[in-house]
Amino acid sequence: MVRRFLLCIAWIAVVAGVPVTEAGEKVFFHALEGPPESLDFAKTATERANRVAWLMSDTLLNVSKDGKRLEPGLAESWTLSPDGLQAVMRLRPGVTFHDGTTLDARAVKDSLERQFRPGHPLYTADPKNAKEQLLRDLIDSIEVQDGLALGLKLKYSGLHYLSQVEVASPAALAKLGKEFGRDPAYTGPFKFESISKEQIVLSANDKYWAGRPKIDRVVFRLIPESKAVVEALMNGDVDLIPVLADPIYFDRVRQHPGVKILPVPGLNIFYLGFYTERPALSSPVLRRAVTQAVNIQRAAQFLGRGAAVTAKGPLPPEMMAYDASASQAPYDPGAAKDHLARGGFAKGLTLRLVHNSAVTFMAEMAGAIQNDLGRVGIKVELIGKPSYPELVRAVRAREGDMFLYSWHVRAPQPERILVPLFHSRSIDTSNLTHYRNQSLDRMLDEALRLPEGPAETRLYSQIQKLIVDEAPMTFLYHAVRMAAYSERVQGLELDIATLPHDKLVKVDLAQ
Repeated sequence: MVRRFLLCIAWIAVVAGVPVTEAGEKVFFHALEGPPESLDFAKTATERANRVAWLMSDTLLNVSKDGKRLEPGLAESWTLSPDGLQAVMRLRPGVTFHDGTTLDARAVKDSLERQFRPGHPLYTADPKNAKEQLLRDLIDSIEVQDGLALGLKLKYSGLHYLSQVEVASPAALAKLGKEFGRDPAYTGPFKFESISKEQIVLSANDKYWAGRPKIDRVVFRLIPESKAVVEALMNGDVDLIPVLADPIYFDRVRQHPGVKILPVPGLNIFYLGFYTERPALSSPVLRRAVTQAVNIQRAAQFLGRGAAVTAKGPLPPEMMAYDASASQAPYDPGAAKDHLARGGFAKGLTLRLVHNSAVTFMAEMAGAIQNDLGRVGIKVELIGKPSYPELVRAVRAREGDMFLYSWHVRAPQPERILVPLFHSRSIDTSNLTHYRNQSLDRMLDEALRLPEGPAETRLYSQIQKLIVDEAPMTFLYHAVRMAAYSERVQGLELDIATLPHDKLVKVDLAQ
């Protein structure tokens, strides 16, 4: 009864927004732009969900800090056939889930298959599994070879994708069903404690296989507004902002004593997306007209405040198979007007642009696009959304005609950008333009089956050129992401996705 009473008091404190801490505890306060859609990470793939998942869970494989190599995760070693289509993974012994059950090959098989095999007893279709299509396209079969050995037969050489599929406790899944996200059990260095409208609280996993974290608790403070999150950092209310979303705050944060800023080169693309199923925007001619009417280089250079590299196409230069010659049409208002005339819009038209108005940079970018398009006869009505979650909902509801959005990846394989954004099978998830091209689909499917080498590079070059010619989006810039953190944080290293590379296991806090 006493324990229940104390737990009740703790829950009331969390709901009221008061961190539950004890004297001498080390509590790390992590800024988060909004609540994850679910704490069942099979059901969501948003960046804010990934930040929580990163500390709570593990995957079979990890990606190196620079994003270029695979490293051990729950699989301590693995062998791969010469064609890359068969893998045997040896799991770490002695790993337990947060609910006390043991990780073994059967548990991993169940955790994977429940996300993409409808006949599996743990499979649920509602909410939709975020990685279902990815896993179905990648995995042919999974075989338990012994207690800690797992054999995978793959449809293409894409082992790196297993670095983004979290392993959950099958026992907890079987017990809780669709309610798993309310009391999740993974294997990570921090385990779920509580959630409220203001914050998510995680506590250290004393039995973590890589050692107990030095930090006792992580509190994700949910702060959607850029100015408020910067104020929280400078007031000492948060220890880490993984991405300063608004460049207008760069100098202010740099000059503040007690705060450090860390630039992280990223693998990303920020873009102006078109709803290609709309009558006017179904025409590549009109889409190219928009692209040529926008002075992308000027906007990226002046609005990005040194953190935006002008994009030529869908891939950043650091990606494998990047082709600099696959470049979208250059800024040319005269050519844009000609395209409009050929498309039957010589007298102009009106388009509505959805954007996140809470981020000054995005509001400024939307205004620049509005001004540039106005000069060629395209009137743009701006539809600002007060937060990133509101923007996501608006785009998925197909509000407006165009939208400002971005895509970020954690490894340099080109399909990580090209398949989610342009393959027709991704329309229900990440292909928000609803762009369809059967020829492109076939080329992307073929590229996945090719081993790394000249043939694959040539095909990806053709793919990039086809995409920029079809122009389902205007490619704006690649961001150098700026993270900011308190000087009391010791030993913090961020990977290419601005995630703590060691999952905060070795990070400490100065007293």
